[in-house]
Amino acid sequence: MTNVGFAEHQNDLPSGFSIIHSNHLETLRDVMVEWIRTHPLTPLENEIFLVQSNGMAQWLKLGFAADAGCGISAALDIQLPGRFMWQAYRAVLGDDEIPLSSAFEKEPLVWRLMRLMPELLSETCFAPLRRFLEFSDIEDEALQSAKDLLNESVIRKRYQLSRKLADLFDQYQVYRSDWLEAWADGDEYLTNSRGERFALPEEQLWQARMWSRIREDMPNHLRHTSRSEVHKKFMNAVKKLSSRPLKLPRRVIVFGISSLPVQVLELLHSLSLHCQVLLFVNNPCRHYWADIIENIDLLKIRRARHRRKEKRPDDLDPDIMHHHVNPLLASWGRQGRDYIGLLYGYDTPEAYQGSFAAIDIFKDVVEHGETPTPLMGAGLSADGGAVIDDKTPTLLQQVQQSVLDLEPLPDKKSKKKISKRDRSVMFQLTHSRQREVEVLQDNLLKMFECNPELTPRDIIVMTPDIDAYAPYISGVFGNILKEDNRYIPFSIADNPESRVVPFLLALERLLGLPDCRMTSGEFMELLEVRAFRQRFSINSGDLPVVQRWLADSGICWGLDSNHRQNFDLPGGLEENTWLFGLRRMLLGYATGAGESWRGIEPYDEIGGLEAALAGHLASVIERLVLLWKELQTPTTPELWALRIRELVKQCFEPSESRDLFVVNQLNDILDRWISSCRDASFQEPLSLSVAREYILGEMTEYSISQRFLAGMVNFCTLMPMRAIPFKVVCLLGMNDGDFPRSHPPLDFDLMAIPGCFRPGDRSRRDDDRYLFLEALLSARETLYISYIGRSIKDNSERMPSVLVGQLRDYLESGWSFGSEAAGDLSDDIKISASVLEHISCQHPLQPFSRAYFNSKKPDSLFTYAREWRDILESDGIGESGSKGETGESGRKGESAETGRGVETEDSGAILNGIEETRRCGMKNRSLPHPQFEGDLQAAGLIRFMKNPVQFFFNQRLKIYFDDVRSSDIENEPFALDNLSPFQLGSILLGQGVEACTPVNPDIKAAQRAILSSAQSLLRTGCLPMKSGGVRALKQLVEPVNVMLENHYRLCINWPQPCDALEVRLPFSFNGCGCDTLEDWLDRLFCKEQKYGRWEFYHGNITDGRGKITRPYSFVGLWVKHLEGAASGLPLKSYLVAHDAVAGFLPVESEMAKKWLLDIIGLWWQGMSLPLPVTARTGMLWQQAFAGGQGDDLDPEKHAKVLKSVRKKYEGDGYASSGELGFSPYLKRVYPDFESLWSAFDNSFDAISEKLYRPLLKNLQLH
Repeated sequence: MTNVGFAEHQNDLPSGFSIIHSNHLETLRDVMVEWIRTHPLTPLENEIFLVQSNGMAQWLKLGFAADAGCGISAALDIQLPGRFMWQAYRAVLGDDEIPLSSAFEKEPLVWRLMRLMPELLSETCFAPLRRFLEFSDIEDEALQSAKDLLNESVIRKRYQLSRKLADLFDQYQVYRSDWLEAWADGDEYLTNSRGERFALPEEQLWQARMWSRIREDMPNHLRHTSRSEVHKKFMNAVKKLSSRPLKLPRRVIVFGISSLPVQVLELLHSLSLHCQVLLFVNNPCRHYWADIIENIDLLKIRRARHRRKEKRPDDLDPDIMHHHVNPLLASWGRQGRDYIGLLYGYDTPEAYQGSFAAIDIFKDVVEHGETPTPLMGAGLSADGGAVIDDKTPTLLQQVQQSVLDLEPLPDKKSKKKISKRDRSVMFQLTHSRQREVEVLQDNLLKMFECNPELTPRDIIVMTPDIDAYAPYISGVFGNILKEDNRYIPFSIADNPESRVVPFLLALERLLGLPDCRMTSGEFMELLEVRAFRQRFSINSGDLPVVQRWLADSGICWGLDSNHRQNFDLPGGLEENTWLFGLRRMLLGYATGAGESWRGIEPYDEIGGLEAALAGHLASVIERLVLLWKELQTPTTPELWALRIRELVKQCFEPSESRDLFVVNQLNDILDRWISSCRDASFQEPLSLSVAREYILGEMTEYSISQRFLAGMVNFCTLMPMRAIPFKVVCLLGMNDGDFPRSHPPLDFDLMAIPGCFRPGDRSRRDDDRYLFLEALLSARETLYISYIGRSIKDNSERMPSVLVGQLRDYLESGWSFGSEAAGDLSDDIKISASVLEHISCQHPLQPFSRAYFNSKKPDSLFTYAREWRDILESDGIGESGSKGETGESGRKGESAETGRGVETEDSGAILNGIEETRRCGMKNRSLPHPQFEGDLQAAGLIRFMKNPVQFFFNQRLKIYFDDVRSSDIENEPFALDNLSPFQLGSILLGQGVEACTPVNPDIKAAQRAILSSAQSLLRTGCLPMKSGGVRALKQLVEPVNVMLENHYRLCINWPQPCDALEVRLPFSFNGCGCDTLEDWLDRLFCKEQKYGRWEFYHGNITDGRGKITRPYSFVGLWVKHLEGAASGLPLKSYLVAHDAVAGFLPVESEMAKKWLLDIIGLWWQGMSLPLPVTARTGMLWQQAFAGGQGDDLDPEKHAKVLKSVRKKYEGDGYASSGELGFSPYLKRVYPDFESLWSAFDNSFDAISEKLYRPLLKNLQLH
């Protein structure tokens, strides 16, 4: 080793308490590894390490296994301090006196308090707790009735209160053992760190008495085994030891811990009389700095190991302190100051410094001298390269050196200088969490491209709340295929397995069954879990079949009518439950499409081999019903454990290793629960809510996924003691209010009383402040900070975390560009020459913003999302028609394909103006004409005429926005919706039409068929239940009967049915691969060489005064009518509605062909671009102006009509949302009427005239 050596090799292992300080964890690890190599333990003897996090443990293991370390990581027993303390107590005091685990630990204490709580509440001093549990004041009766105590909500509150109190007393045992000792003796007072005693506040007297009652409730042999009492016994016993007990380790190493309670330090120091205790302390400053933070007197430092910095006054006035000390250390370092100050009280360096070459191994980040050079890898330059040849240290290095040297901020005239290419500290401002992750991905790709030596394992990304970011991380980083050179391997640590393991999600769903509606969607989520599915012999390939059955059989939610009663519904509502649907399925299998049986309508889609699947489905529901009934009954913890084990056995068949591991975890938790309740003599019946809360809570804490340092980019939670050195440290979510995290103390936490603070106490906000400092100091090349700097709603400015704000102010006040660098700055930075502006970047709201591709964009704006670049390039984004800069395209500087606009030849389209616009000015706004194989179908023309823009998205882009709309199949019908007359009415009318034909026009038989079909609908669950269904049935049947009568009259007029007519009409367009319109003209009837044809529409088509108000409904009939006329048929076409019959008279064949060709021509154009027209708005415009242009109308009437057309498209903002409100396709292309009207040189009028004017001209009532 270069910096560290040892006095000489010693074969023995002397006892003692040694403390090694350094500002680099790598240095501490190297010293520790070398010490262990030169002072090995005996074979098969484990090294004992105390760390504060599993991440630090993993980092140490990797260090031992490295070639530069020991070459192997073995015989390492890495523990948390709490666990080691109890083992040391047992080793010194004996296993007979100290139990394997403390009866005063949090877990058994919870259930002891649960048992004692009803008794304690009878005493007056516990009135505050009674108020929390909503008990009335005690008068004559000691307590409310036992029935109230067993009330589920009261029991759950009691459990939650017991957990809070158990946690509080557990903290008291570690941090306030003197209080508990006094309370046990009946002295109800508090002591602060100065030794001053004061009376316990009257409203908190219950705490002292509760502690006394807890001790009295303990068995005699456990009464004095609280952690505080055991610690006192241990301290007395260890002083009397003449030799080391065999169960005590010969060496204990404490590594990288930044805070320990006084109790732990006392234990370690006392053990050093017989063991070798080594503390490796990560100290950010080489000087004495305990006095730069308030309350230094509480530490009672008599002798400090480190000296004050030269020329620093001994007594600093707080108002001028920032002139003499480092402000970051003063603001964020309280936790570390307290810990190091406590260590001074146990430190005797003269006793061990001869064993080490150095015990204070502070490594300069920046070497002092006239021309300093960086010691570490530098940050990224403005163009992404590393600053490796610049003699100016990076900004990050200078900040870290300033903290190490306790340097104050320089005055404005002597600011430190940095290079203009410095990117060692970066601030990224975005609009949302997703954009934070997207920007991070781009910046990591930039780092990899510019620094080939950087690997994913060199990067850590931390956030205050990993749960909030995990979906975005998976979505952004997981969206890149491994074959793509932009793929970055990543892992998410600290994500509770209950959120990511399907087995646990299913277990949680089953434990919540009494509170779960069990909708069809929730049931399908259960079947997605392999272990659950396998238990009932259902394969993954069966899931689409099951989903179809659920939708068709009318299942919405609820196991049966009894299950629904849990949701305050009356009994007897069986429709749309699982029992209702299963009965339909099983009867359908037995009888097929037969008659109903006992009010059950058969579902006849099940047959053959699918019958087995229906049986498995019935088994699942049967099991869920039994489980639902069982879970509702309160019982004791022991029986709850049996129930849950039986639940797992009956509902799961785990085969994957992860599921088996979760089952083992669950069994361990249940065993510990039973043991804790037995130790606490708790056998009270518990409700499901308490049992579920306990088990799921334990599973969350017990099954944290530890995929830390897995050789990938590590995403994890900002946790104390996780300041492991990485080349790149990224902090996401540094928003105001999110960090430092707010953890307000409990109202009854006496340690939070003003004046009761002691050095070594845990403060969550101080933890986060020191954690931020550790993150800053652990970054070796780059510190990347990201936060939401703008509101996603209104783009208003949002503040970062107060810690980020302090860092930004610190950098702004202390650094500037060198004179040489300032001369090279871009104009926008020269204006202010601000370092902060230079290292900060405000990103656009969207990843496809043109700002990323603008030729004048700043260097900090770039993207590797070549997909957006390709799309924008094809649209022409540069100035003066140039493409401009496109940004990066791949991890290694790959060149992406150049986007091109396609210029097409004249296709012979009808609207030459549109085609000319396409060729001249809009060529980059259209797609090339597609190549077709086969013939054009009439159904495509009809879809095009109804929704030209949607047709373009669906047929050409293959985009279907309708698929993302939420489904309402999980809710039973309460009334008929707008689609019911079309869907259900068509079923009824179909039955009537089948019974009433031109050959046999029997209107009575048709009405009976309709009534019978309506009764069947009522039994399928398609209609509301009970009387609501009867009313809905009437609403359906009445208009259908009217339509049937209209159909009957047409049957009389057209008595002779005809065979379907094949239609083949040729056409020709340049570039079109198809040349024939093909269709079959069905439902034809004839009379005297004339033909009739009709369709049905289940809605109103008139306003009741003889005016047709819905010409849109005639589009399909019109296309079919033109096909017939173009084929030479003298055809009359009718649309039959319940309020009228309307349609078209025969038209000449040539005219029909012309109109068809007009439609086909526009269809061909509509395959290349979204035509600016809609059916409803276009028809309203054409109805208003007989000539199509409106030239013969006065301006006032023209404006009035234009206003009504605009309202048809945009709506009025209140009662109507217009066509725009119902179409996500229109919103993306023509977001308002102006854009629709003016598109393609105001071609709306011309297109609508060609498409819809002939239809409107020929439409008439019959």
